[in-house]
Amino acid sequence: MVLLCSGKYAKYPYYGNVEGIMLYSVEELCYYIYHNAYLLDDSFFEEALFSFIEQELDLKELADVLRQVSEKENAFTECIEVLFRNVGYYEEKELEELKQSLGENANMSVLEKRKIRADLYLQKKKYGMAADEYEILLREAEPADKRMRAKLYH
Repeated sequence: MVLLCSGKYAKYPYYGNVEGIMLYSVEELCYYIYHNAYLLDDSFFEEALFSFIEQELDLKELADVLRQVSEKENAFTECIEVLFRNVGYYEEKELEELKQSLGENANMSVLEKRKIRADLYLQKKKYGMAADEYEILLREAEPADKRMRAKLYH
C-alpha cells in the first residue's frame, strides 16, 4: 500500500518527543501519532507543535483549531481526530480503531505509559535516554508501589 504525501515539506523539522525523531510533513506527523499514540498524552499537543504546523507547514487554520481544542480538558483524542480529519491521511475505519485503542489505554497511569516509553528507548538502544527516563520514574513512583518499582528496576 502506498500513501501519498501531498502537504508541504518543512524546512525545519519538528522533533518528536517520544523517540527523538524528526518530522517534516503533516503526513509524517499523522503516521507518528498513529503508531505512538499509546505513549503520548495531552502534553503532546503543545505550542511548539502548533507553531510547527502553522509556520513550517503553512497550515494556520489547522493550527488555530488545534490550539482551541487543546484547551479543553482531556483533549488529546479530539486533537487527533481534528488533525486526522483535516489531513485525510487515514481512513475513517483506522481513526475509529485508534480512538478505541486510546480508550482502552486510558486506564493506564501516566507512570505506566512513561515506563513503556522508557522500555521503547531501551529496545531502540537509546540507553542514555532510557536510563534518564527510568531514573525519573523511580523518583516519581510511590514507595509503596513495590510492583511498579520492581518493574522499573528490572
